[in-house]
Amino acid sequence: MKTAADTVLTRGREMPQASSIEWVRSGTGRPEPLVASPSPLLSSAGMWTGIRLAATAIDHGGELPEGYAQAPLVHVCLDELVSEACHAGKWMRRRFEPGDITISPPGMPIAYRWNGPNRGILVELDLDALPAPIEIKPLFAGKDPLITQLALALRDELYAGNPGGRIYGEMLGAALKAHFVRKHAVFGNGRFPERRDIARDRIAAVLEYISAHLNAPISLMDLAAVADVSVFHFAHAFRRRMGMPPHQYVLRKRIELAISLMRNPEESIVDIALRCGFSSQSHLATVFRRVTGLAPGAYRARIARRSAPLQPSSAPAVQRHRS
Repeated sequence: MKTAADTVLTRGREMPQASSIEWVRSGTGRPEPLVASPSPLLSSAGMWTGIRLAATAIDHGGELPEGYAQAPLVHVCLDELVSEACHAGKWMRRRFEPGDITISPPGMPIAYRWNGPNRGILVELDLDALPAPIEIKPLFAGKDPLITQLALALRDELYAGNPGGRIYGEMLGAALKAHFVRKHAVFGNGRFPERRDIARDRIAAVLEYISAHLNAPISLMDLAAVADVSVFHFAHAFRRRMGMPPHQYVLRKRIELAISLMRNPEESIVDIALRCGFSSQSHLATVFRRVTGLAPGAYRARIARRSAPLQPSSAPAVQRHRS
């Protein structure tokens, strides 16, 4: 019987080829990839800070031998399925419906087995930044529509090649984590941390940081650190201050810089893309077209036409004679 992991989902050469989500098998103490295959895997790998995601498609029944996750792990089932889980020597059997979730707390030994093909989404959460210790509540074949919706949105962002940029994926991840700890965790002091607003001087520092780093990846964690608030609260506080989410603000600034650079005909579109923090020329083209309605080349051609001096027509004048 094969184990968890064979998957057949692919998404082109630009997508990460291996999952960074690991499982420690009981008795060995050695972490190993939870999802591994000779075929490429749809995985966020190191794309986002604080959250890791892998989409799986298993074409057979199988099992995951007893082990444990190193961080809170959520599995979203996308097909009807009968599965069993074993903890402390006791097996439980459940029928899954599409969208049902399973939560594996870190360090809790558990084994799984399932009866047939299935697709799913694995989401590993980094909760180390929380200001208070928490206890994760296990869940098997439960329902949480918001977690399912956010996991699907993250998967779709990967399928599309991450057009929203790093911050957009991390914002979705922060929303998922905030909801997760509110509903599926117990804080040591019994209270979820209160939201904090961003001070005026700190929001100015955040905007300055963004402007100075448009040519490089900008993470939500970096911005939250500059703002001196938690990652969980940053996106909400930034939107309240600026009237838009941080990923939209960063993309707008990148496009403004790209438009400015396009006025120099010696700058290639590839160089402009990299100087503005886009991963490739195609990434720039996708975002640019969405914002302006034109491809970068067409926009540059329009600029050139508008800045060209007016030339007299070379066509011979037509004289009209009265009859």
